[in-house]
Amino acid sequence: MVFNSPIYWADQASQNVLGPVSQMRGPDFTFAFEQAILSIIPSIILLSVGPVRLLYLSRSDRKTRSDHEFHLSKLVAASVNLGLHISLLVLWSVSLSVRTSTSILTKALGLANAVIIIGLSHVEDRKSIRPSSLLTIYLLFTILFDATQVRTLWMTHRVAIAWVQTAIIGTKIAMLVLETREKTPYLKTPYNQYFPEATRGIINLSFVWWMNSLFITGYRKVIGSRDLFDLDPDLASAVAGEKLRRAWDKHGDPHDKRSLPWVFIRCFWREFLSVVFPRLCIMGFNFAQPFLITAAIKYVEDKRIPQDRNNGYSLIGAAFLIYLGIALSNVHYKQRFSRVTTLFRGTMIALIHGRTLTLRDGLYTESAALTLMSTDVDGIIENLENFNDVWARTIEVVIGTWLLGRQVGAICAVPLILILVCLGGQKIVATTIGKDQQNWNLEIQKRVKKTSSVLGSMKATKISGLLDGLAQNLQEHRERELFISRAFLKGIVWLNGLATVPRIWSSVIIFIIYAVQAQIRDGDSLTTVKAFTTLSIITLVTSPAERLLAVIPQLAAAMGCFERIHEYIVSEPAKDRRLGEESDPPISTTHLSHEGQKLPRVLVKSYESEISIALNNITVWPSQKATCPALTDLTFKTRAGTLVAVTGPVGSGKTTLLKIILGELDYQTGTVYVRSRRISYCSQSPWLLNTTIKNSITGLPDHDVDEKWYQTVLHSCCLDEDIRRWPEGDQSEIGSKGLTLSGGQKQRVALARAVYSRQDIALLDDVLSALDVRTQSMIIERLLSRDGIFRELKTTVVLVTHNVQLLRIADSVVSLGLNGQIELQTTAGDEIGHLILTQSLQSSDQSQKDDLDETNSFSESTLGPTDDMENLNDARQVGDLSVYLYYARIVGPVLFAAFISCQAFLAFAENFPRVWLSMWTEAGGRQLPLYLSVYVALAFAASFFMMMFIWVMFLEIMPKSAIRLHWLLLDAVIQAPLSFFSSTDSGVTLNRFSQDMNLVDLALPIALSFTGQAFFGCIAAISLIATGSSFMVLTIPFTLIVLFLLQRVYLKTSRQLRFLDLEARSPLYSHFTEVLDGLPTIRAFGWQAASTEVLIKHLDESQKPYYTLFCAQRWLNLVLDIVVMVLATIVVALAVELRGSTNAGLLGVALNNILGFNQSLSSFITSWTTLETSLGAIVRIKTFVETTPSESQPGENSEAPVTWPEKGRINIQDLSLIYDDGTLALEDISMLISPGEKIGICGRTGSGKSSLILALLRLVNPSQGKITIDGIDCASISPAAIRESLVAVPQDPFTLLGSVRYNVDIAGASNDTEIMSVLKQVGIWKAIETRGGLDAVLEDHPLSQGEQQLFCLARAILKKRTSTGGCRVLILDEATSSMDVETDRQTQRILREAFRDCTVVSVAHRLDTIIDFDRIAVLDAGRLIEFDTPQNLLAREGGQFGRMYAAR
Repeated sequence: MVFNSPIYWADQASQNVLGPVSQMRGPDFTFAFEQAILSIIPSIILLSVGPVRLLYLSRSDRKTRSDHEFHLSKLVAASVNLGLHISLLVLWSVSLSVRTSTSILTKALGLANAVIIIGLSHVEDRKSIRPSSLLTIYLLFTILFDATQVRTLWMTHRVAIAWVQTAIIGTKIAMLVLETREKTPYLKTPYNQYFPEATRGIINLSFVWWMNSLFITGYRKVIGSRDLFDLDPDLASAVAGEKLRRAWDKHGDPHDKRSLPWVFIRCFWREFLSVVFPRLCIMGFNFAQPFLITAAIKYVEDKRIPQDRNNGYSLIGAAFLIYLGIALSNVHYKQRFSRVTTLFRGTMIALIHGRTLTLRDGLYTESAALTLMSTDVDGIIENLENFNDVWARTIEVVIGTWLLGRQVGAICAVPLILILVCLGGQKIVATTIGKDQQNWNLEIQKRVKKTSSVLGSMKATKISGLLDGLAQNLQEHRERELFISRAFLKGIVWLNGLATVPRIWSSVIIFIIYAVQAQIRDGDSLTTVKAFTTLSIITLVTSPAERLLAVIPQLAAAMGCFERIHEYIVSEPAKDRRLGEESDPPISTTHLSHEGQKLPRVLVKSYESEISIALNNITVWPSQKATCPALTDLTFKTRAGTLVAVTGPVGSGKTTLLKIILGELDYQTGTVYVRSRRISYCSQSPWLLNTTIKNSITGLPDHDVDEKWYQTVLHSCCLDEDIRRWPEGDQSEIGSKGLTLSGGQKQRVALARAVYSRQDIALLDDVLSALDVRTQSMIIERLLSRDGIFRELKTTVVLVTHNVQLLRIADSVVSLGLNGQIELQTTAGDEIGHLILTQSLQSSDQSQKDDLDETNSFSESTLGPTDDMENLNDARQVGDLSVYLYYARIVGPVLFAAFISCQAFLAFAENFPRVWLSMWTEAGGRQLPLYLSVYVALAFAASFFMMMFIWVMFLEIMPKSAIRLHWLLLDAVIQAPLSFFSSTDSGVTLNRFSQDMNLVDLALPIALSFTGQAFFGCIAAISLIATGSSFMVLTIPFTLIVLFLLQRVYLKTSRQLRFLDLEARSPLYSHFTEVLDGLPTIRAFGWQAASTEVLIKHLDESQKPYYTLFCAQRWLNLVLDIVVMVLATIVVALAVELRGSTNAGLLGVALNNILGFNQSLSSFITSWTTLETSLGAIVRIKTFVETTPSESQPGENSEAPVTWPEKGRINIQDLSLIYDDGTLALEDISMLISPGEKIGICGRTGSGKSSLILALLRLVNPSQGKITIDGIDCASISPAAIRESLVAVPQDPFTLLGSVRYNVDIAGASNDTEIMSVLKQVGIWKAIETRGGLDAVLEDHPLSQGEQQLFCLARAILKKRTSTGGCRVLILDEATSSMDVETDRQTQRILREAFRDCTVVSVAHRLDTIIDFDRIAVLDAGRLIEFDTPQNLLAREGGQFGRMYAAR
């Protein structure tokens, strides 16, 4: 260059102008612009943020090890960069002729940045767990910006400076490579175990590369929970849940039902704020698209005007940058909001669980908590992003309307008018939709409650022969639930129809008005540029507007869910007003052990130091609706270390007394003093965790086991022999609610837990009622006697019992009357009172008691889990076409064809108008009526088919399939053998009826609708994009191949993640169920903190697949956005390169379709994935139905003869029973029982009594031999039909959710008079009447254990009375075990009268109840050793029965 030439000086002068474009050189910026904008601004940003970041990190601990070489490499590169910047500053300082006014400042700031970079690189490497985002972003952008300066320097021949600047770029590239390198290999523990997202750099996160390894694993094999990454510590439920709990305690308003969402936002405002910037970026890039469309159409529209090719290249670059910006902005927005969503789920479930631990016992059933943590929380989460997006979409509508006004003038108000009109319509619909959804959710909760109740009492309901009636009732409830849902679903149809009006009709009305105006004013007709620019802006206005309108019903529905959660967490807690001395918390508890139960600090000078428990003038009402008190003016006290026996008739308030001492029931008058809060509790119905025997005994908290003490406890509770017999010893799983254990085993495990805990007070509620005399005596001797363990521990024991042996060794005895008052209170020295009490009880002494047959314990569990999840590995990865066909068959071909047709016509009606608009603009205003009428007709068709496909799906297909699938599932459950329930967790089965039914009801129809709509929409969009250029057709095969490969990789992994997500929910459901069942026990032992730890463990495990699924969806969105970016770039590039052959109208069609194509693609893949995973519910139901074994065998009669059994003649021939683990339960049993004969069955523990009863009822099938009743082989009739034809009363009484009327007469075959007559006959009507009569709901007014047994007997008598024939055999399985002696005597008399013409087979633990039977069968080790009249057996010298009777 000639430096004194005019061109040189003109160019030099132009460099001081901000420009930005240089007027003297080709496409290039001026020096002033490059230095002021591309150098100074990034430098100032780094100088502003860098020191703050340095200060923050300097206060942190070191995160990396010192033995890695990359730290030195980073420092060397940064030092080289510093030296080069010094050189550059010197060169610019001495180059007076070429520098600008900003040159020195720019390079000085660059030098300062180089210094900051050295410090940041050093500190970030040592004290941050991820590569420096600040340095990465700075280096990335400055490399690009410096490249433009280097280009200018070389073009202007500033060689020395150009060389140094080029070296700086090379150094920065090296620094960027080093800074973006993953740090996990040299992070310290535990940071090297963190979730990958927490340790990856900004570039890795932007392109979601860290997920690639999981997709590869998921493609190659079936992934399990161990293959998933650990949860990010910032998402850990313990910390986040505690944070929300404190925020709720501080800011929550119990009276404001809307306060809960505001508390959450206030608690996590930083997380909500973090989504703002990427959302604004999305908004900016979206609104750049109309400008791109305008410029592209103008570029190719007039072929006569030559265009600068540099402008064309700029269009290509702009298309690339706009769609890349959308892709990356979407990634960061989704990443931040998925964290908010995960935090919401974890904290809400933790909050619900925390409140559950403080609830008054019996206030809620487990299904309420399950519904809240699943249906309600998931319902809010589905719409959480839409709620947060309201502000952004409002801004988008405003900006879009302003841009639209620039194109079409005042007509721009049309979308706003339509939005307001639709908003008014939606408000009318939304006034009821929230209530409609609440009503639907309430019905779902009721159904799940009833289902859970039936599953929890499966053995008892099978024995009673009530399952068919219960199944019919549950199915009717399901149908009623879906009928109630129609009001909500109709509202959804109207809301969706109204929400789509602006999108469908805005462009129609605007173009009609514009065309008519042009015709009237004789103005310009609609041009291609104006039409497609306007159409693109309309899309950017109506798309957010449609979602804003959709938010209204979603908000109403979500607020209903929030209100239900709010009602739960502000519900009345358990009140503990007991007085007592401040003492150390129980062993196994923390500061959360008695949360919500502030213990009063009182001086107890009025009590002697030896007093452990004292009740003064206590009056208690069992419930708020009760009509009479359970205890009245009760006063007693006991000294520390003594044994107090509490006795009394059924319904006298014995259990209520224990709960008062425990603090579980509030009292109306008087005071309760309990010296120590270290209490162990055994309820009458033992509460056991679904875990191993050992864990059940050692307790919920995770602590080291005292093995010596543990063995002592096993011996003292007579469990050591049982454990030796079980195949897996004390590691045997006990099943849900201890289903694999016998009644006696459950009592002894619960008792062992109480002993192991070594508390100061033990409250034992009739814990020996199911044990034989020998076992009872050993436990009494080892635990309760003068030399027993409780005495050695100086534990105060309050024991509810009817056992005279216990009354003899008790230090004091309290006898309660039916009026709830103490009738008699004795001490060891009060011989007269003790004698009176003993004589009153000893008239019918407790004798031989027996465990349910313990030889069969755990034998059923050897069948192994039948959870269908184990059988779905192939379906997890690749899906199953048969599932689609299975669902289609259930729906029916007509409905399915109607649904597909509506979807196809809708896609045509929504997309063809763009082609029609192109034809319209090319016509130049001619044939306007034709174009307008067709355009309007297409809009009408789109609105019609939109509403039609929603109607067909939600009001026709969904109810039909939901009802059918529920019945198939229910039928499989009621037909399953008892062994299935022993080996399958009830939470897994309940999950089929709750989570899977929820998926069938909503998630599956929504996914199917979206998939169909997106599929046909994508086909239409690809076709229209291809119209932009004839060469675009060539991209279609490649696009389809890419999409096919993408779905192959993505679906294989995402489907498995969804399965893992659903699997991980089952332990959560089971834990909630167990917590609500055992609240008194948990609080008594002080296990609230331990329960929370278990919850957090299960919750965090479920959060892993839940959050990883979000990450997988983010990866998918990125790939799809990149596909769209490539297509958009190709479309613009072809238009630029083939300008002469490109049709401007069709280019507008193509670019307008690209505008929403990324959303269509994303919607298609994600909805397809959701459909596949939602179909997982169908897979699980289908697999459950097909693989669940049935207790019925082929060839059996499904119904018994109407009058069978007419006589009751039972013939048992050579009956043997061997369980799957090889245990011999029965061996060669033969009995002939005459019609009307009364047979008693007794024997020692493990003798086979219960196995015989199970065989009679066909709950187990014999290995050999047969049983005939009235000459008909029982093997020829289905088990359910047999149990319906017999009358059986189980040992474990049960009541179901519902009224007294429903519970006693489930079939609804009796009138109120007959029901009351039976209840009076068994002596329980007074107790029922005080609770509200036949309409009383038993869950609100629970019966005592003894009252429940009377209730079950009433049910059996009513079944006998209402039967049209048969029912001449009565089977009693220790049906009076929880009754006092007098009630038992009266009950036996009632049974004799009610079943005097029936054959009776009774397993009895009180020999006096069967001593007057016709014959008695004595079993031993599975063999029948004695079978004769009681008189002959007693007269037999050395006979087994004689010895048992003498030992009573």
